[in-house]
Amino acid sequence: MIIWRLGGNKVEKVRQLLIHKRAINLQFTQSEEEVLIADKAGDVWKYGISDLEDSEGVPLLGHVSVLLDMVLVPSESFIITADRDEKIRVSHFPNSYNIHTLCLGHKELVSRVCLGSPHGNHLYSGSGDGSIYMWNYVSGVILDQYRFSEGPKVSVFLHTHVDTVAYI
Repeated sequence: MIIWRLGGNKVEKVRQLLIHKRAINLQFTQSEEEVLIADKAGDVWKYGISDLEDSEGVPLLGHVSVLLDMVLVPSESFIITADRDEKIRVSHFPNSYNIHTLCLGHKELVSRVCLGSPHGNHLYSGSGDGSIYMWNYVSGVILDQYRFSEGPKVSVFLHTHVDTVAYI
């Protein structure tokens, strides 16, 4: 992993370190002092950006299953992870060992998760079962769902912008 700071017409390399497992997602904290990395083995690690002594990172949480996606909510109160075993886990952040709720309903792997409005509690998820779910991630309640009847069943990309969701 290589981290650069961008400013004006200047690019500055801040940190470089070896990640031992295949990373599937990366999220910066709001302060941009830490980076969270989810790996294929089911773990999420926290690395300090300016702390050059921290080469191993701090484990935040682990799944028994393969992790497929991760998102940190803008308030940094929760970290949301999706796995190959149809589960979406909402964990407190930074004490991620404390699971707040599970969003259960998909019948196959959850390939993507993304947040709705930065000020709301909506989460959208795409799955190998050919569905998109809209959740209240704080309560774990399904608010709405759409099932595709034809075409590929695994979401490659799910993105929200204001009040629009795109699914590929």
